[in-house]
Amino acid sequence: MSPLDDYTSLKDTVETAGYFTTPMPIKVSGDRMVCASKQDQYGLSGVSFWVAKRGIEWFIAAWGGSIYKLPPNTHIEAAAIDALRTHQGTPFDFSEEFKARFSLTEVTGEEFDSLPHP
Repeated sequence: MSPLDDYTSLKDTVETAGYFTTPMPIKVSGDRMVCASKQDQYGLSGVSFWVAKRGIEWFIAAWGGSIYKLPPNTHIEAAAIDALRTHQGTPFDFSEEFKARFSLTEVTGEEFDSLPHP
């Protein structure tokens, strides 16, 4: 089983909705997926962020450095589609409404980095 197998449903859901994904490793292949609203000859653009699975937990992060853990039983696919639909540009952080809607819990980069990789 490839680490990217954990992202199959997310990739399929996001791309079926008309958006784009690509794997972008942090440390090893398959440890993070980027979601974006646009793609052109230069790559992904528009609203973009990354998601990662560690164990059974999902995380979603904007490019400003804030990383959030989703609560158990929250579908990463729903959160990703909502983030793509409700944000503008490449968000430095997610909106307060988005964070509240999905009950996101912020974790530090150190906490995230200490979690086992796939």
